[in-house]
Amino acid sequence: MSDHDFAKLYGDKIADVYDVWPGDAGPPPDADRAAPFLAALANGRPALELGVGTGRVAVPLAESGVEVHGVDSSARMLEILKEKSGGAVHGHQQDFGRLDLGERRFGLVFALFNTLFCLLTQDEQIACLRSAANCLETEGLLVLQCLNPKSLPDGSDVALVELEHDGVHLDVSKHDPVAQTLTAHHIVLSESGARFFPYTLRYSHPTELDLMARFAGFELRSRHADFDGAAYRPDSRYHVSVYARAHGD
Repeated sequence: MSDHDFAKLYGDKIADVYDVWPGDAGPPPDADRAAPFLAALANGRPALELGVGTGRVAVPLAESGVEVHGVDSSARMLEILKEKSGGAVHGHQQDFGRLDLGERRFGLVFALFNTLFCLLTQDEQIACLRSAANCLETEGLLVLQCLNPKSLPDGSDVALVELEHDGVHLDVSKHDPVAQTLTAHHIVLSESGARFFPYTLRYSHPTELDLMARFAGFELRSRHADFDGAAYRPDSRYHVSVYARAHGD
């Protein structure tokens, strides 16, 4: 099964629980502040989200007045997105690593919650960034929200995410710092049985990400620890990086 096929099936499987996942399986704690941050960068121009999912950010961004498009490989994710947004977010079912949106151009392209790291090779990640560059206006911006690899546990880890009266949420993961991968299961145990939601990330360190972005024609404009603009530090859990088209591109 290809990475694209797995991503599609995985998205279809988790779509109905995606918005209510607790802990690390869900969005970062500042996700509700992403829309105002992105709206300011869009500055009245249309925006495109890669891996839009159910629209956890795309919907409030559209409600703020921004024209929002979103790409996802999961049909079920896009069905929920349409229901939530009333069609205000324009969904496109395709692989976000190989965008095909015709002549449409955007003032802002963004990929949040480690979406870029769902592509499991460096070459695929660079190709995605180049594809994003091709969708941008000349003065357009790219925003990536990614984990800081220094925040990952060493080796294998089992974490209690949430304990409820009728069930338990667990995260079981294995970190390979040589391959730069995190292989994990989000596990839900309840009286009705067990549900497993596997995922794999191939992460990049910020310096590697900046180099890949340069290969795709971008240069780093700013980097913060969150959407409120807090300073990025070595122990920050995430980074929010804003890239502009490099001069001469």
